[in-house]
Amino acid sequence: MAIFHLSVKMISRGKGKSAVAASAYRSGEKITSDYDGITHDYTRKRGIAETLIMLPDNAAIEFYNRSTLWNAVEKIEKAKNSQLAREIEVAIPNELSISDHYNLVKEFCKINFVDKGIIADICFHNKKDGNPHAHIMLTVRPFKEDGSWGSKQKKVYILDENGEKIYDKKKRQYKCKSVPSTDWNERSNVEKWRKSWANMCNIYLEKSGHDERIDHRSYERQGLEILPTEHLGTAASQMEKRNIKTERGNVNRHVRLINKMIQFYNDEIARLKEEAKRLLGDVKEKAVGIAKRLEGFRKNYIFATYAEINNEQELSEYRKLVPKGMDVIKKAYDLIRKRNRMDEEKRAYANVMNSKKEKKARRKQAEEMFNQLVVELHKVDGKLNELPQIFRLFSLNEMEEAIENEEKYGRAISRLEKVADRIEATKEIALLEYQVEKEKVEQEDAQAVEEERAKIRPDMEQQAKGELVEMYGRDFDGVTFEQAVMKADIELGDGATEEKDCSIVNI
Repeated sequence: MAIFHLSVKMISRGKGKSAVAASAYRSGEKITSDYDGITHDYTRKRGIAETLIMLPDNAAIEFYNRSTLWNAVEKIEKAKNSQLAREIEVAIPNELSISDHYNLVKEFCKINFVDKGIIADICFHNKKDGNPHAHIMLTVRPFKEDGSWGSKQKKVYILDENGEKIYDKKKRQYKCKSVPSTDWNERSNVEKWRKSWANMCNIYLEKSGHDERIDHRSYERQGLEILPTEHLGTAASQMEKRNIKTERGNVNRHVRLINKMIQFYNDEIARLKEEAKRLLGDVKEKAVGIAKRLEGFRKNYIFATYAEINNEQELSEYRKLVPKGMDVIKKAYDLIRKRNRMDEEKRAYANVMNSKKEKKARRKQAEEMFNQLVVELHKVDGKLNELPQIFRLFSLNEMEEAIENEEKYGRAISRLEKVADRIEATKEIALLEYQVEKEKVEQEDAQAVEEERAKIRPDMEQQAKGELVEMYGRDFDGVTFEQAVMKADIELGDGATEEKDCSIVNI
Protein backbone atom coordinates (compact mmCIF):
# COMPACT_ATOMS: atom_id res chain seq x y z
CA MET A 1 0.00 0.00 0.00
CA ALA A 2 1.39 3.39 -1.00
CA ILE A 3 2.08 5.64 1.99
CA PHE A 4 3.10 9.29 2.24
CA HIS A 5 6.37 10.15 3.95
CA LEU A 6 8.52 13.22 3.40
CA SER A 7 10.74 14.51 6.20
CA VAL A 8 13.06 17.53 6.14
CA LYS A 9 15.99 18.16 8.44
CA MET A 10 19.06 20.36 8.50
CA ILE A 11 22.60 18.99 8.73
CA SER A 12 24.35 21.55 10.92
CA ARG A 13 27.88 21.79 12.29
CA GLY A 14 26.38 23.37 15.41
CA LYS A 15 24.74 20.01 16.19
CA GLY A 16 27.98 18.14 15.67
CA LYS A 17 27.05 16.93 12.17
CA SER A 18 29.26 16.64 9.09
CA ALA A 19 28.06 16.90 5.49
CA VAL A 20 30.92 14.61 4.40
CA ALA A 21 29.98 11.95 6.96
CA ALA A 22 26.29 12.17 6.08
CA SER A 23 26.99 11.82 2.36
CA ALA A 24 29.37 8.89 2.86
CA TYR A 25 26.82 7.04 5.01
CA ARG A 26 23.91 7.57 2.61
CA SER A 27 25.91 6.68 -0.50
CA GLY A 28 27.87 3.78 1.03
CA GLU A 29 31.21 5.33 0.03
CA LYS A 30 34.56 5.99 1.67
CA ILE A 31 35.20 9.73 1.95
CA THR A 32 37.85 11.59 3.95
CA SER A 33 36.87 14.95 5.41
CA ASP A 34 39.41 17.71 4.75
CA TYR A 35 37.82 19.70 7.57
CA ASP A 36 38.76 17.34 10.41
CA GLY A 37 40.82 14.63 8.67
CA ILE A 38 38.37 11.83 9.60
CA THR A 39 37.78 9.08 7.02
CA HIS A 40 34.20 7.85 6.86
CA ASP A 41 34.09 4.35 5.36
CA TYR A 42 30.64 2.89 4.71
CA THR A 43 31.56 0.70 1.76
CA ARG A 44 30.11 -2.36 3.54
CA LYS A 45 26.69 -0.76 3.90
CA ARG A 46 24.00 -2.76 2.11
CA GLY A 47 20.72 -1.78 0.50
CA ILE A 48 22.03 1.12 -1.62
CA ALA A 49 20.35 0.68 -5.00
CA GLU A 50 21.58 3.76 -6.90
CA THR A 51 23.27 7.11 -6.31
CA LEU A 52 23.56 10.22 -8.46
CA ILE A 53 24.26 13.94 -8.22
CA MET A 54 22.22 16.54 -10.11
CA LEU A 55 23.87 19.92 -10.76
CA PRO A 56 22.26 23.23 -11.71
CA ASP A 57 23.64 24.95 -14.83
CA ASN A 58 25.98 27.33 -12.97
CA ALA A 59 27.57 24.77 -10.63
CA ALA A 60 31.19 23.63 -11.12
CA ILE A 61 31.43 20.37 -13.06
CA GLU A 62 33.82 18.83 -10.50
CA PHE A 63 30.94 18.72 -8.03
CA TYR A 64 29.72 15.56 -9.70
CA ASN A 65 32.35 14.01 -7.42
CA ARG A 66 30.73 13.44 -4.02
CA SER A 67 33.94 13.91 -2.04
CA THR A 68 34.82 17.13 -3.87
CA LEU A 69 31.31 18.53 -3.45
CA TRP A 70 30.86 18.05 0.28
CA ASN A 71 34.46 18.89 1.18
CA ALA A 72 33.95 22.15 -0.72
CA VAL A 73 30.81 22.77 1.32
CA GLU A 74 32.67 22.10 4.59
CA LYS A 75 35.43 24.48 3.47
CA ILE A 76 33.23 27.43 2.46
CA GLU A 77 31.19 27.26 5.68
CA LYS A 78 33.47 28.87 8.27
CA ALA A 79 31.21 29.28 11.33
CA LYS A 80 31.12 26.67 14.07
CA ASN A 81 27.30 26.55 13.83
CA SER A 82 27.04 26.64 10.02
CA GLN A 83 24.15 25.00 8.21
CA LEU A 84 25.90 22.59 5.84
CA ALA A 85 23.12 20.84 3.96
CA ARG A 86 19.41 20.13 3.97
CA GLU A 87 18.24 16.52 3.80
CA ILE A 88 14.91 15.35 2.47
CA GLU A 89 13.85 11.74 2.92
CA VAL A 90 10.97 10.39 0.84
CA ALA A 91 9.18 7.04 0.82
CA ILE A 92 8.72 5.81 -2.76
CA PRO A 93 5.50 3.93 -3.62
CA ASN A 94 6.37 0.24 -3.69
CA GLU A 95 3.81 -0.29 -6.47
CA LEU A 96 6.03 1.51 -8.99
CA SER A 97 8.75 -0.12 -11.07
CA ILE A 98 12.43 0.46 -10.28
CA SER A 99 12.82 2.75 -13.29
CA ASP A 100 9.81 4.76 -12.14
CA HIS A 101 11.42 5.03 -8.69
CA TYR A 102 14.44 6.76 -10.21
CA ASN A 103 12.51 8.90 -12.69
CA LEU A 104 10.03 10.07 -10.03
CA VAL A 105 12.71 11.24 -7.59
CA LYS A 106 14.84 12.85 -10.32
CA GLU A 107 11.85 14.76 -11.71
CA PHE A 108 10.89 15.89 -8.18
CA CYS A 109 14.45 17.12 -7.51
CA LYS A 110 14.79 18.88 -10.85
CA ILE A 111 11.54 20.86 -10.50
CA ASN A 112 11.83 21.75 -6.82
CA PHE A 113 15.58 22.18 -6.32
CA VAL A 114 17.98 21.86 -9.27
CA ASP A 115 16.11 24.35 -11.46
CA LYS A 116 16.37 26.81 -8.56
CA GLY A 117 20.17 26.55 -8.33
CA ILE A 118 20.50 23.78 -5.70
CA ILE A 119 22.71 20.69 -6.02
CA ALA A 120 20.86 17.46 -5.23
CA ASP A 121 22.84 14.41 -4.04
CA ILE A 122 20.38 11.51 -4.33
CA CYS A 123 20.83 8.06 -2.78
CA PHE A 124 18.21 5.37 -3.38
CA HIS A 125 17.92 2.74 -0.63
CA ASN A 126 16.06 -0.53 -1.19
CA LYS A 127 16.61 -3.60 0.98
CA LYS A 128 13.77 -5.46 -0.77
CA ASP A 129 11.73 -5.23 2.44
CA GLY A 130 8.88 -3.22 0.96
CA ASN A 131 10.33 0.12 2.03
CA PRO A 132 12.06 1.76 -0.95
CA HIS A 133 13.09 5.32 -0.14
CA ALA A 134 15.51 8.04 -1.15
CA HIS A 135 17.78 10.38 0.80
CA ILE A 136 18.27 13.74 -0.93
CA MET A 137 21.04 16.00 0.37
CA LEU A 138 20.75 19.59 -0.85
CA THR A 139 23.22 22.45 -0.82
CA VAL A 140 22.09 25.54 1.09
CA ARG A 141 24.44 28.18 -0.39
CA PRO A 142 23.69 29.65 -3.85
CA PHE A 143 26.15 29.83 -6.76
CA LYS A 144 27.28 32.89 -8.65
CA GLU A 145 27.07 33.04 -12.43
CA ASP A 146 30.75 32.06 -12.72
CA GLY A 147 30.16 28.85 -10.72
CA SER A 148 31.76 30.06 -7.48
CA TRP A 149 29.95 30.01 -4.17
CA GLY A 150 27.67 32.96 -3.48
CA SER A 151 26.51 34.44 -0.18
CA LYS A 152 23.70 33.19 2.02
CA GLN A 153 22.96 36.74 3.14
CA LYS A 154 22.88 40.09 1.39
CA LYS A 155 22.70 43.63 2.73
CA VAL A 156 19.87 45.97 1.80
CA TYR A 157 19.47 49.61 2.75
CA ILE A 158 16.78 50.61 5.24
CA LEU A 159 14.55 53.22 3.65
CA ASP A 160 12.44 55.93 5.25
CA GLU A 161 8.77 56.61 4.47
CA ASN A 162 9.80 58.49 1.32
CA GLY A 163 11.87 55.59 0.04
CA GLU A 164 15.18 57.35 0.81
CA LYS A 165 18.21 55.77 2.46
CA ILE A 166 18.66 56.63 6.16
CA TYR A 167 22.07 58.00 7.15
CA ASP A 168 23.52 56.97 10.54
CA LYS A 169 25.61 59.92 11.77
CA LYS A 170 27.30 57.94 14.55
CA LYS A 171 28.48 55.14 12.25
CA ARG A 172 28.93 57.53 9.30
CA GLN A 173 27.14 55.19 6.93
CA TYR A 174 23.70 54.42 5.61
CA LYS A 175 21.60 52.07 7.72
CA CYS A 176 21.26 48.60 6.31
CA LYS A 177 20.18 45.10 7.32
CA SER A 178 20.99 41.55 6.28
CA VAL A 179 18.36 39.45 4.50
CA PRO A 180 18.57 35.93 3.02
CA SER A 181 19.79 35.94 -0.56
CA THR A 182 17.37 33.09 -1.39
CA ASP A 183 13.98 31.90 -0.14
CA TRP A 184 15.20 28.33 0.42
CA ASN A 185 14.88 28.51 4.21
CA GLU A 186 11.29 29.75 4.27
CA ARG A 187 9.07 27.46 6.35
CA SER A 188 6.33 27.52 3.72
CA ASN A 189 8.61 25.55 1.38
CA VAL A 190 8.09 22.36 3.36
CA GLU A 191 4.37 22.37 2.62
CA LYS A 192 5.10 23.07 -1.07
CA TRP A 193 7.58 20.17 -1.26
CA ARG A 194 5.18 17.80 0.51
CA LYS A 195 2.35 18.73 -1.85
CA SER A 196 4.60 18.46 -4.90
CA TRP A 197 5.84 15.00 -3.87
CA ALA A 198 2.29 13.72 -3.25
CA ASN A 199 1.04 15.06 -6.60
CA MET A 200 3.95 13.59 -8.55
CA CYS A 201 3.61 10.20 -6.82
CA ASN A 202 -0.08 10.12 -7.71
CA ILE A 203 0.68 10.99 -11.35
CA TYR A 204 3.15 8.09 -11.56
CA LEU A 205 0.72 5.72 -9.80
CA GLU A 206 -2.03 6.67 -12.24
CA LYS A 207 0.26 6.26 -15.26
CA SER A 208 1.26 2.79 -14.08
CA GLY A 209 -2.39 1.73 -13.69
CA HIS A 210 -2.61 1.66 -9.89
CA ASP A 211 -5.66 2.87 -7.97
CA GLU A 212 -3.70 3.77 -4.84
CA ARG A 213 -3.20 7.47 -4.06
CA ILE A 214 -1.33 9.32 -1.32
CA ASP A 215 -2.13 12.61 0.44
CA HIS A 216 0.40 14.98 1.99
CA ARG A 217 -2.18 16.35 4.42
CA SER A 218 -2.59 15.01 7.94
CA TYR A 219 -5.59 12.76 8.66
CA GLU A 220 -7.17 15.64 10.58
CA ARG A 221 -6.84 18.02 7.62
CA GLN A 222 -8.34 15.34 5.37
CA GLY A 223 -11.33 15.12 7.71
CA LEU A 224 -10.63 11.46 8.50
CA GLU A 225 -11.30 9.91 11.91
CA ILE A 226 -7.89 8.23 11.93
CA LEU A 227 -5.27 8.73 14.59
CA PRO A 228 -1.76 9.04 13.14
CA THR A 229 0.99 6.65 14.21
CA GLU A 230 4.44 7.89 15.16
CA HIS A 231 7.62 7.47 13.13
CA LEU A 232 9.64 4.72 14.79
CA GLY A 233 13.11 5.95 13.96
CA THR A 234 16.09 3.83 12.97
CA ALA A 235 16.85 2.21 16.34
CA ALA A 236 13.26 1.30 17.22
CA SER A 237 12.59 0.09 13.67
CA GLN A 238 15.56 -2.28 13.77
CA MET A 239 14.48 -3.61 17.18
CA GLU A 240 10.92 -4.21 15.96
CA LYS A 241 12.25 -6.13 12.94
CA ARG A 242 14.04 -8.45 15.39
CA ASN A 243 10.73 -8.94 17.26
CA ILE A 244 11.91 -6.76 20.16
CA LYS A 245 8.97 -4.69 21.39
CA THR A 246 9.59 -0.94 21.81
CA GLU A 247 7.56 1.79 23.52
CA ARG A 248 6.80 3.57 20.24
CA GLY A 249 5.98 0.27 18.57
CA ASN A 250 3.56 -0.66 21.35
CA VAL A 251 1.80 2.71 21.14
CA ASN A 252 1.58 2.46 17.34
CA ARG A 253 0.06 -1.00 17.57
CA HIS A 254 -2.49 0.31 20.06
CA VAL A 255 -3.32 3.31 17.82
CA ARG A 256 -3.79 1.05 14.77
CA LEU A 257 -6.12 -1.15 16.81
CA ILE A 258 -8.22 1.85 17.90
CA ASN A 259 -8.35 3.08 14.27
CA LYS A 260 -9.55 -0.34 13.18
CA MET A 261 -12.18 -0.35 15.92
CA ILE A 262 -13.45 3.13 15.01
CA GLN A 263 -13.65 2.21 11.32
CA PHE A 264 -15.52 -0.99 12.13
CA TYR A 265 -17.85 0.94 14.41
CA ASN A 266 -18.60 3.60 11.77
CA ASP A 267 -19.31 0.90 9.17
CA GLU A 268 -21.75 -0.78 11.56
CA ILE A 269 -23.50 2.53 12.29
CA ALA A 270 -23.93 3.14 8.55
CA ARG A 271 -25.33 -0.37 8.09
CA LEU A 272 -27.83 0.03 10.94
CA LYS A 273 -29.02 3.40 9.61
CA GLU A 274 -29.56 1.88 6.19
CA GLU A 275 -31.55 -0.94 7.77
CA ALA A 276 -33.73 1.61 9.60
CA LYS A 277 -34.97 2.92 6.26
CA ARG A 278 -36.51 -0.47 5.51
CA LEU A 279 -38.98 -0.50 8.42
CA LEU A 280 -41.79 -2.98 7.80
CA GLY A 281 -45.41 -2.16 8.53
CA ASP A 282 -46.17 -5.42 10.31
CA VAL A 283 -46.06 -4.86 14.09
CA LYS A 284 -44.09 -8.04 14.84
CA GLU A 285 -41.60 -7.48 12.03
CA LYS A 286 -41.30 -3.84 13.08
CA ALA A 287 -40.53 -4.84 16.69
CA VAL A 288 -37.93 -7.37 15.53
CA GLY A 289 -36.27 -4.78 13.30
CA ILE A 290 -36.06 -2.14 16.03
CA ALA A 291 -34.82 -4.72 18.55
CA LYS A 292 -32.03 -5.80 16.19
CA ARG A 293 -30.93 -2.23 15.58
CA LEU A 294 -30.98 -1.34 19.28
CA GLU A 295 -28.92 -4.40 20.12
CA GLY A 296 -26.63 -3.56 17.22
CA PHE A 297 -26.07 -0.05 18.59
CA ARG A 298 -25.53 -1.57 22.06
CA LYS A 299 -22.98 -4.02 20.67
CA ASN A 300 -21.06 -1.18 19.05
CA TYR A 301 -21.21 0.83 22.26
CA ILE A 302 -19.73 -2.17 24.11
CA PHE A 303 -16.97 -2.16 21.48
CA ALA A 304 -16.15 1.48 22.17
CA THR A 305 -16.36 0.98 25.94
CA TYR A 306 -13.98 -1.99 25.80
CA ALA A 307 -11.51 0.16 23.85
CA GLU A 308 -11.97 2.95 26.41
CA ILE A 309 -11.21 0.67 29.39
CA ASN A 310 -8.29 -0.95 27.58
CA ASN A 311 -6.83 2.43 26.66
CA GLU A 312 -7.25 3.70 30.23
CA GLN A 313 -5.37 0.62 31.50
CA GLU A 314 -2.53 1.40 29.10
CA LEU A 315 -2.52 5.03 30.23
CA SER A 316 -2.55 4.16 33.92
CA GLU A 317 0.57 2.04 33.53
CA TYR A 318 2.45 4.99 32.03
CA ARG A 319 0.99 7.47 34.52
CA LYS A 320 2.40 5.42 37.40
CA LEU A 321 5.81 6.35 36.04
CA VAL A 322 4.98 10.01 35.38
CA PRO A 323 3.07 11.73 38.23
CA LYS A 324 0.71 14.64 37.70
CA GLY A 325 1.97 18.18 38.16
CA MET A 326 5.20 17.65 36.21
CA ASP A 327 5.51 21.38 35.48
CA VAL A 328 5.65 22.06 39.22
CA ILE A 329 8.01 19.15 39.87
CA LYS A 330 10.44 20.31 37.16
CA LYS A 331 10.46 23.89 38.48
CA ALA A 332 10.97 22.66 42.03
CA TYR A 333 13.72 20.26 40.91
CA ASP A 334 15.65 23.09 39.22
CA LEU A 335 15.22 25.39 42.24
CA ILE A 336 16.26 22.70 44.74
CA ARG A 337 19.29 21.80 42.64
CA LYS A 338 20.17 25.50 42.48
CA ARG A 339 19.69 25.81 46.23
CA ASN A 340 21.94 22.82 46.90
CA ARG A 341 24.69 24.28 44.73
CA MET A 342 24.39 27.64 46.50
CA ASP A 343 24.47 25.92 49.91
CA GLU A 344 27.69 24.19 48.91
CA GLU A 345 29.15 27.50 47.77
CA LYS A 346 27.99 29.19 51.00
CA ARG A 347 29.76 26.54 53.09
CA ALA A 348 32.95 27.18 51.16
CA TYR A 349 32.76 30.92 51.92
CA ALA A 350 32.01 30.15 55.58
CA ASN A 351 35.14 28.03 55.78
CA VAL A 352 37.20 30.93 54.45
CA MET A 353 35.54 33.38 56.88
CA ASN A 354 36.28 31.15 59.87
CA SER A 355 39.81 30.25 58.88
CA LYS A 356 42.54 32.06 60.80
CA LYS A 357 45.03 31.15 58.09
CA GLU A 358 43.25 33.30 55.53
CA LYS A 359 44.17 36.96 55.09
CA LYS A 360 41.80 39.59 56.44
CA ALA A 361 40.99 40.95 52.98
CA ARG A 362 40.18 37.49 51.68
CA ARG A 363 37.95 36.75 54.70
CA LYS A 364 36.14 40.03 54.14
CA GLN A 365 35.61 39.19 50.45
CA ALA A 366 34.27 35.76 51.47
CA GLU A 367 31.90 37.42 53.94
CA GLU A 368 30.51 39.69 51.19
CA MET A 369 29.97 36.71 48.88
CA PHE A 370 28.40 34.78 51.78
CA ASN A 371 25.93 37.59 52.46
CA GLN A 372 25.03 37.83 48.77
CA LEU A 373 24.30 34.11 48.72
CA VAL A 374 22.08 34.40 51.79
CA VAL A 375 19.97 36.96 49.91
CA GLU A 376 19.86 34.76 46.79
CA LEU A 377 18.94 31.71 48.87
CA HIS A 378 16.10 33.65 50.43
CA LYS A 379 14.78 34.44 46.92
CA VAL A 380 15.01 30.77 45.92
CA ASP A 381 13.14 29.71 49.05
CA GLY A 382 10.49 32.31 48.24
CA LYS A 383 10.02 30.86 44.75
CA LEU A 384 9.76 27.35 46.21
CA ASN A 385 7.10 28.48 48.67
CA GLU A 386 5.11 30.11 45.86
CA LEU A 387 4.85 26.76 44.04
CA PRO A 388 2.04 24.28 44.77
CA GLN A 389 3.50 22.10 47.52
CA ILE A 390 2.90 18.82 45.69
CA PHE A 391 6.64 18.61 44.99
CA ARG A 392 7.35 18.03 48.71
CA LEU A 393 5.90 14.53 48.33
CA PHE A 394 8.98 13.59 46.29
CA SER A 395 12.66 13.30 47.09
CA LEU A 396 15.16 14.88 44.72
CA ASN A 397 16.00 11.45 43.28
CA GLU A 398 12.31 10.69 42.74
CA MET A 399 11.89 14.04 40.96
CA GLU A 400 14.83 13.26 38.70
CA GLU A 401 13.40 9.82 37.91
CA ALA A 402 9.99 11.36 37.14
CA ILE A 403 11.57 13.91 34.77
CA GLU A 404 13.51 11.15 32.99
CA ASN A 405 10.32 9.08 32.70
CA GLU A 406 8.42 12.04 31.25
CA GLU A 407 11.10 12.44 28.59
CA LYS A 408 10.90 8.72 27.89
CA TYR A 409 7.14 8.13 28.13
CA GLY A 410 5.64 11.61 27.76
CA ARG A 411 4.99 11.25 24.04
CA ALA A 412 3.34 7.87 24.57
CA ILE A 413 1.07 9.36 27.24
CA SER A 414 0.19 12.28 24.98
CA ARG A 415 -0.75 9.96 22.12
CA LEU A 416 -2.82 7.69 24.38
CA GLU A 417 -4.63 10.76 25.75
CA LYS A 418 -5.50 11.71 22.16
CA VAL A 419 -6.78 8.15 21.66
CA ALA A 420 -8.92 8.60 24.80
CA ASP A 421 -10.36 11.86 23.42
CA ARG A 422 -11.22 10.17 20.13
CA ILE A 423 -12.91 7.24 21.89
CA GLU A 424 -14.88 9.63 24.09
CA ALA A 425 -16.11 11.52 21.02
CA THR A 426 -17.06 8.23 19.36
CA LYS A 427 -19.02 7.16 22.45
CA GLU A 428 -20.89 10.47 22.63
CA ILE A 429 -22.07 10.02 19.05
CA ALA A 430 -22.90 6.36 19.73
CA LEU A 431 -25.00 7.25 22.78
CA LEU A 432 -26.92 9.82 20.76
CA GLU A 433 -27.56 7.28 17.97
CA TYR A 434 -28.85 4.76 20.52
CA GLN A 435 -31.15 7.30 22.18
CA VAL A 436 -32.57 8.47 18.84
CA GLU A 437 -33.33 4.86 17.85
CA LYS A 438 -34.92 4.12 21.23
CA GLU A 439 -37.21 7.14 20.92
CA LYS A 440 -38.63 5.59 17.75
CA VAL A 441 -40.23 2.82 19.81
CA GLU A 442 -43.95 3.53 20.13
CA GLN A 443 -45.67 2.85 23.45
CA GLU A 444 -47.74 -0.05 22.11
CA ASP A 445 -44.59 -1.72 20.66
CA ALA A 446 -42.34 -1.27 23.73
CA GLN A 447 -43.03 -4.66 25.33
CA ALA A 448 -42.63 -6.55 22.06
CA VAL A 449 -39.33 -4.77 21.36
CA GLU A 450 -37.95 -5.59 24.83
CA GLU A 451 -38.95 -9.25 24.47
CA GLU A 452 -37.19 -9.48 21.10
CA ARG A 453 -34.08 -7.74 22.54
CA ALA A 454 -33.93 -10.25 25.41
CA LYS A 455 -34.00 -13.12 22.88
CA ILE A 456 -31.16 -11.86 20.67
CA ARG A 457 -28.98 -10.19 23.34
CA PRO A 458 -26.86 -13.26 24.28
CA ASP A 459 -26.02 -13.92 20.62
CA MET A 460 -25.16 -10.25 20.04
CA GLU A 461 -22.87 -10.21 23.08
CA GLN A 462 -21.12 -13.35 21.86
CA GLN A 463 -20.77 -11.75 18.45
CA ALA A 464 -19.21 -8.65 20.04
CA LYS A 465 -16.86 -10.82 22.08
CA GLY A 466 -15.82 -12.82 19.02
CA GLU A 467 -15.09 -9.67 17.00
CA LEU A 468 -13.02 -8.23 19.85
CA VAL A 469 -11.07 -11.48 20.19
CA GLU A 470 -10.35 -11.36 16.46
CA MET A 471 -9.27 -7.72 16.72
CA TYR A 472 -7.21 -7.85 19.93
CA GLY A 473 -5.92 -11.42 19.60
CA ARG A 474 -4.01 -12.63 22.66
CA ASP A 475 -4.41 -9.22 24.29
CA PHE A 476 -8.17 -9.69 24.62
CA ASP A 477 -9.25 -9.84 28.28
CA GLY A 478 -12.53 -11.48 29.34
CA VAL A 479 -12.76 -9.55 32.62
CA THR A 480 -12.38 -6.24 30.75
CA PHE A 481 -15.14 -7.37 28.38
CA GLU A 482 -17.53 -8.02 31.28
CA GLN A 483 -16.66 -4.61 32.73
CA ALA A 484 -17.32 -3.04 29.33
CA VAL A 485 -20.76 -4.72 29.09
CA MET A 486 -21.82 -3.50 32.53
CA LYS A 487 -20.44 0.01 32.05
CA ALA A 488 -22.02 0.30 28.59
CA ASP A 489 -25.46 -0.71 29.88
CA ILE A 490 -25.26 1.73 32.79
CA GLU A 491 -24.34 4.59 30.44
CA LEU A 492 -27.03 3.58 27.94
CA GLY A 493 -29.59 3.47 30.76
CA ASP A 494 -30.71 0.03 29.71
CA GLY A 495 -33.36 -1.26 32.16
CA ALA A 496 -32.93 -4.86 31.10
CA THR A 497 -29.32 -4.75 32.19
CA GLU A 498 -30.19 -3.36 35.60
CA GLU A 499 -32.02 -6.64 36.26
CA LYS A 500 -28.93 -8.53 35.01
CA ASP A 501 -26.70 -6.53 37.35
CA CYS A 502 -28.94 -7.36 40.30
CA SER A 503 -28.80 -11.06 39.50
CA ILE A 504 -24.99 -10.86 39.43
CA VAL A 505 -24.97 -9.21 42.83
CA ASN A 506 -27.38 -11.81 44.28
CA ILE A 507 -25.12 -14.62 43.10
